[in-house]
Amino acid sequence: MKKLITTLVAFIFVTLAFSQEVQYKDGKYYKDGELFTGTVYEYYEDGIIKMESNVEEGLLEGNTYLYYPNGFLKEQRSYMDGLKDGTWLQWDQDQNKIAEANFKNGLKDGYWYMWNKEGNKRYEIFYAEGKKQGNWYMWDENGQLAYERQY
Repeated sequence: MKKLITTLVAFIFVTLAFSQEVQYKDGKYYKDGELFTGTVYEYYEDGIIKMESNVEEGLLEGNTYLYYPNGFLKEQRSYMDGLKDGTWLQWDQDQNKIAEANFKNGLKDGYWYMWNKEGNKRYEIFYAEGKKQGNWYMWDENGQLAYERQY
């Protein structure tokens, strides 16, 4: 039994020493010291997927998906050359869409919407190249306009 445990510990040590995982350092993903291209996965302790990201030449590219511990989709993010770009979506644990945001070249750009779990719109705001712009609206939990501001 002692020999089996010693062999198992040695096997784990050797496996860990020689199999490097994808690492995130200084804003980029690497594997074996080289910029990584492929899909990066993270898991919760119980083995359920936590995150799935596409990476090209070390940078996030395309969609990244984040999941709740029950495996349901939590967020969908979009990147181009490592920068936030495109539409980001967020759902609550019951899979109700609760947010939609837009980015371009790493900056907030376009409409942003937020809803409560009942599906009532709570916020509608707009950004242009990272700056607040246009009319911003906020509704109360009953769907009544509670606030409006012009930027």
